[in-house]
Amino acid sequence: MSQRKVSWSNLPEELLSPIAHRLESRLDILHFRAVCKEWRNSVSLSLLSNKNILSTVLPHKLTTTNPPLLRRGAYRRREEFPENLINDSLILSASSIFLIKPTFNNAELSPWLITVEEMNSGKFVVRKPLSRSTVRKMPEYFPKMLDLSDFDVEEMGRVYSLRYDVEPYLLFEEQHKVLLLGDFDCKIRVSIDDYTAVVLYDSGVLAAINLKNAVEKEADLNRRKFDDIVMFEGTIYTIDRHGRLFLMDNSGDKLKMVAVVDEVLHSGMERKCRIFELCGELYLVRNCLVSKPSLTRKRMGVRVYKLNREKNTWDELDSIGDDRILFVIPGCCFFARATDFPGWKGNLIVLDDRLSFPCHSHTPLLGHDWEYFEFIAVREAEKKMSLEIFHFEECVFEPVETNPDYSIVFWPPPKWISANTRSLERLKSEEMAQNENTKGKIVAESGGLEKMFGNQSPIIIDIDSFPDIIPEASENVSAQETFQGVTVCAKLVPVLDKIWKKYGNVIQGHAVSSNSLLTWALESLAKMVMILQTNTSESLSDSQAAFLRTTLKDLRHFHVQLDWLVPCLDTVLVPENS
Repeated sequence: MSQRKVSWSNLPEELLSPIAHRLESRLDILHFRAVCKEWRNSVSLSLLSNKNILSTVLPHKLTTTNPPLLRRGAYRRREEFPENLINDSLILSASSIFLIKPTFNNAELSPWLITVEEMNSGKFVVRKPLSRSTVRKMPEYFPKMLDLSDFDVEEMGRVYSLRYDVEPYLLFEEQHKVLLLGDFDCKIRVSIDDYTAVVLYDSGVLAAINLKNAVEKEADLNRRKFDDIVMFEGTIYTIDRHGRLFLMDNSGDKLKMVAVVDEVLHSGMERKCRIFELCGELYLVRNCLVSKPSLTRKRMGVRVYKLNREKNTWDELDSIGDDRILFVIPGCCFFARATDFPGWKGNLIVLDDRLSFPCHSHTPLLGHDWEYFEFIAVREAEKKMSLEIFHFEECVFEPVETNPDYSIVFWPPPKWISANTRSLERLKSEEMAQNENTKGKIVAESGGLEKMFGNQSPIIIDIDSFPDIIPEASENVSAQETFQGVTVCAKLVPVLDKIWKKYGNVIQGHAVSSNSLLTWALESLAKMVMILQTNTSESLSDSQAAFLRTTLKDLRHFHVQLDWLVPCLDTVLVPENS
C-alpha cells in the first residue's frame, strides 16, 4: 500500500503554531512565515514582539563579575586592570555579516557587505567592515528609510564577542573568539542555561564557561597555545600554533584535547592558523612563507588545506576555486561566490592585515616587512580600513583601499541603496494595508536606524562611528603597468610620468622594502595629484580632505619627497582645528 503524500503547506495549524512558538529569534520566525501563505497565516506578527534578532539567547550578561580566567589577556595583574572595569560584568553578544544586493538585474552594481552586532535585545550596532569596531556616522546620501524588501539579503557569517557591561564598546580582548556549545535534550524551549561558551583568549588559552552559573572550566593545555576553534559536526575542534588538530572533550572536570591530526606543519611563533567548516569539510588557513615555481624567492603568503579524514592529515590545496572567495576575518571564516562581487575574480582571500591571524606574541603577523608592520599601526590609529586581498595564484597581497572594485563593497554604502528606497509615507500606507509583509525595513531616525518586521516590532540600529570614507573612483583600475620597476594601475601612469618629469624621482631614498606597499605609495601619490587638479578648497569633499591628510602622513612616514606638493595642499586644505 503506497504512502499518502502530504504537502508541507497542508500541515494543520495546531502543529504549525507550536513549532513557530519554539522559534525565539526574529530571523527564524520570518523564515518560517516566508515558506508559504498557509504558514504565514498561522503565525501572527505579534509573535515577533520581545524576540531577539540574531540569537535565541543573546545578548547575555554573565552572572558573576570575576570568573577565574576572565582577567587573563591584556591585563595580567589585577593592579594593571582599569579601575572602572575591575568589578565589571561581561556581555556576550552576537554579530552577523550580511551581504545586501539589489533585486533588479544589474550585473555592474556591487553589493554591500555590512557587519552588525546585537548588543541589546532587539537593537543593532553597525560595525566597521568585517570588524568588531563601531562606526561614527552614515554618509549624507544614506536614505531616511531603507526597505529590505527591495533587496536580496544573505547572512554570510556569525561572530560572538565578549564586551564589558560598563563600557559596551570596549572588547574584552581584541582577538578572542567565542563558540556556543548547546545541550538541549529536545526541550520545548531552549534557554541560556543550556549553553556553554567556549572561549579562546588572546594568549592562546582555551576555557569553557557554563552560562547557567558562569563557572569556568580550564583546558588541560600541556604547554600548548591554540590559534583557533571551530564547531564541526556538533563538536568543538581546535588547532594549536604548530598546526596540530584536536577534538575538545568537555565531559570531565577539565577540558581535554584528543589529537586528530598530530602532524606538525611548522614551528615558532610567527606562523598562525585558522580553521573553518564548509559543506561537511574542515579547512585550515595558514599564514606562512610560500614558495612557488613562479617566484624567485619565498615570500609571505597564505596556504589552504583540507582535512583528509581517512588519513588524519592536512592535504594542501592548489586553489580555493575560481568561483569562490575566502574571507578570513576576526571571529570567523566563510566562503562567498565570486559572481556576487562584480569586478572581482575568484581564488581570492580577504583578510584583516592585523587581526585575521592570532598573535600570541602581540606582534603583527600578516604583511611583508617590518616597515609594513609599523605602517599598519599608523593606519589603524587613523581608523582606515585594514583589509587586504590575497591573490592566491600570484601570491600577492593588495590593500583593499587601492582598488575601487574592492573598496566599494565595504564602505561607504552604495548609492543604489538610496535610489531603491521608497518614501516613508508610502511604506506606512503599505503596512496598514498589508499586515502580511514579512520583510525588514530600516528607518533612519534621530539617534539611529530602525529596522521593522511589520509595524509591531522595531529593531534599532544605533549609529556611533564609522571608518574614514575611501575616495570614490568611477573608473575600473584593474589594468596594470610597470612604472619605475613597480606594478601600478595603468591609468595612473601618465600622472606619475608628469611628476617624475617635473620633480624627478620623488621616492629616491624611500624607507619601503615591500613591493606591494610601494605600489600603494605610488598610486596614492597619483590620486592625491588628481584630487588637487580637479578641486578647490570650496569643492573638496570631507572624504577627499581626509584622504589627502592621512595619505600625506603615510607618505612622509616612508620618506617620500613631498616638498613640491605641500604648498598645493595648503591652498585647498582647511586646518583641521577650524
